[in-house]
Amino acid sequence: MTRQRCLILMADTGGGHRAAARAIHEGLDLAFPDRFEVIVSDPLAAAVWPIGGFGRGYGPLVQHLPELYGAAWHRSDGMRAAAALHAALRPGLDPVLRRLYAEARPDLVLSVHPMLTRRAQRVLRAGGSLAPFAVVVTDLFDAHAMWFEPEAELCALPTEGAAALARRRGMPADRLRVLGQPIRPCFAAAAPDQTALRANLGLDPLRATVLLTGGGDGLGRMPALARGIAHCGLPLQLVVIAGRNRGLVDRLSREPWPSGVSVEVRGFVDNMVDWMHAADLIVTKAGPGTIMEALAAGLPILLHGYLPGQEEGNLRYLIEHDLGDYAERPEAIAARVAHWLAPEQAAALLAWRRRALSAARPAAALDIATALAGLLEPTSKLGG
Repeated sequence: MTRQRCLILMADTGGGHRAAARAIHEGLDLAFPDRFEVIVSDPLAAAVWPIGGFGRGYGPLVQHLPELYGAAWHRSDGMRAAAALHAALRPGLDPVLRRLYAEARPDLVLSVHPMLTRRAQRVLRAGGSLAPFAVVVTDLFDAHAMWFEPEAELCALPTEGAAALARRRGMPADRLRVLGQPIRPCFAAAAPDQTALRANLGLDPLRATVLLTGGGDGLGRMPALARGIAHCGLPLQLVVIAGRNRGLVDRLSREPWPSGVSVEVRGFVDNMVDWMHAADLIVTKAGPGTIMEALAAGLPILLHGYLPGQEEGNLRYLIEHDLGDYAERPEAIAARVAHWLAPEQAAALLAWRRRALSAARPAAALDIATALAGLLEPTSKLGG
């Protein structure tokens, strides 16, 4: 049987969009073995400057000038401004999309990036293709206006809050589906025995374990945060996932850690699900993918940073639902870690874990895969 081609459009602006594309790819493979040939592409990377430089400049911008990024995000977060931004993308992006569609000949096109919605849909139709066009929004609550393309056959959303925002911005209600944030389907499997898992990862099976991450690019004040947690006064073990930031890995590997504290430093890992299941709590930035993975693993979440604009709602959600907390200064984060892991807090920590699991949607990628496949059925109806 000839496999149907699903083209997933993403961009390497942070690690979240590629992670979402991978999760959906795995969901399609698991839910529909041998039905789909999945192609993941980054059209922005192939576009001419300045569009082509956006992915390379995103990391330094949010790392060093987050307030500037937040101001630009808020200023452009309206339907008129979004339309103008989409129009500005046309000269550099449309030729790339035309070439991509001609080469891929997709039966289904999916965007997981807000800059790849309107132009991607218009170029697809202008080329005569009738392939369904879908969008999976990967911002949990404060989704930018550029996400919302009313001509998309499906707009999958991570939360009811994002769906309410989509309706206020004119999206047809019958094309909206709240299906959750796409995370890897392995998070939907039963949790392994933590003691055995820690031993397999080279950790002390019985020692309290803190997981510190800064997203796929290892952003944030990671050295100061690691030092603060390591000096919090508890005989814990700290696992630092530095992502693709090789300089951070080298720096932390040379750090003189206090006696009685074990520190494991890793770069990019392909088994984050194992490290999360091995931990007692996670200290991380407010990226939507990491938040939903942590909830699926039953982890209490302590946020050490958020991106102004798009991640502000993530912070509000965690605090309002008693799923996490936020602190900026390394010493404040260390104090909260010490408090959460104190023996007398064991019952409270267990309650945090139960709330996390109840809020999680670990099978979201499989649900999104099912909705996407439904677009290719002649009698498909999205429903509510």
